[in-house]
Amino acid sequence: MKWVMHMFPFKKKKQEQIILNPEDKRFCFHFYGKVQGVGFRFVCSQDALQYHLTGWVCNEKDGSVILQIQGCVDKIQQLIQQLHKDTYIRIESYDFKEIPVVKESGFVAKY
Repeated sequence: MKWVMHMFPFKKKKQEQIILNPEDKRFCFHFYGKVQGVGFRFVCSQDALQYHLTGWVCNEKDGSVILQIQGCVDKIQQLIQQLHKDTYIRIESYDFKEIPVVKESGFVAKY
């Protein structure tokens, strides 16, 4: 299976130096509900950039969505709240766990 990755925004920016903040956390979320075909990955990508978070989001074959997100815990909570407030996205439930922080920059929507 070949993954095609798209970065948001599409314009290339100058590569930023990756600095790990010791207070940053990384979480893996698994969302269930009406989360595919409603712009979940796009909204998530835009919000992640707005909140200066890194990570990736990907649709699963079972209709769910996986999100790995890294950064300030308060900003991650704000992103999750924004997803719940979206007009088209309907999150029925989600699971999450903390995972190890990794060196990365930007946010990727995997297709």
